[in-house]
Amino acid sequence: MTANAMDGDRERALSSGMNDHISKPLNVDDMFATLAKWITPRGTPASLNAGLPDGLPDRLEGIDMVAGLATCMGRRELYLRLLCKFRDTQIDFAEQFQTAQAAAVLEQACQNGEPAQVVHGLASEVERYLLPTLAALDALTGNAPASMGKSLQDGSELSEPLNRLKGLLAESDTAAMDALTELRNLSLDRALARHLALVAEQIELFDFDRALELLQDW
Repeated sequence: MTANAMDGDRERALSSGMNDHISKPLNVDDMFATLAKWITPRGTPASLNAGLPDGLPDRLEGIDMVAGLATCMGRRELYLRLLCKFRDTQIDFAEQFQTAQAAAVLEQACQNGEPAQVVHGLASEVERYLLPTLAALDALTGNAPASMGKSLQDGSELSEPLNRLKGLLAESDTAAMDALTELRNLSLDRALARHLALVAEQIELFDFDRALELLQDW
């Protein structure tokens, strides 16, 4: 696997004795297809759970476990984290949909110049959906740990984990996810914390090059 993707690079790699050639940015489907040409499985494939007590079951209704694990390059802990993230963001889908619908109706009423009484009634409906969220956010702010919002004063404390993360990303090493998790567990400046959240999104998509680009100015 190489970043060399220019014309002739593949031919030079093969002529030097390589079995095949995979260029960056990494396409997971192409990578597995290439590996499948050269690797012959031995024996019967193990069960997806294979005795690993990681909380990931053999089957989930409506979920293609084999395809999901393939997109995560076989990293069960990453796939489990993505499934949990999907669950947590979609568990209140119906309520989110109703809130969005109410907001859309209110917006349309304002644009159409509906009477004030109609607009106020629709605004009250939006507020009904919004209040529980505002209450939760208010509690979150009031109970936030004292360390929240404090940044590391010594930049040297960040340089080592940041450089390690950059190095792993440059090598397209999936260990970058673990390195990023360790970094995000530190007390960080709010701007950096938000930036690392964007980096995490790219790593979960296995776009290591883009993730590395996002860290160039840090």
